[in-house]
Amino acid sequence: MDGNQFDYRQALREEVEDMLTAARGLKRKDRKLIEQYFLEGQSITNLAKSRGKCRQTISKRISKLLKRLKDYNACYPRSTLGGAIARDYFLRGMSIRETAKARGCSEYRVRKHIKLAEKYSRKKAGAEL
Repeated sequence: MDGNQFDYRQALREEVEDMLTAARGLKRKDRKLIEQYFLEGQSITNLAKSRGKCRQTISKRISKLLKRLKDYNACYPRSTLGGAIARDYFLRGMSIRETAKARGCSEYRVRKHIKLAEKYSRKKAGAEL
């Protein structure tokens, strides 16, 4: 394993552990992928071989999952409709239409909550710098 890759993993380990709490909303195979990569320290190459996928596919999947988890963690309280929409959209990867149907609201309302969550995420990221 490359030294830089290890340092990168070590730096993200704490953040990922926080996100694993939110990862309960992910599909089982996605949650397992995150756990195997960050917690068990398996390489992308090994993960790709075990899943019969190419290395680049696994790398992109991990990146997308991390972005979804970060966006979800930055959202407002999960007990609200906005939290439920954020969970469906950011964690479960549902479309706006699917989310609206699942939550019994309009697509406009879903878009509004997603924009609020993204705005809050950017604001929170700016405050951490």
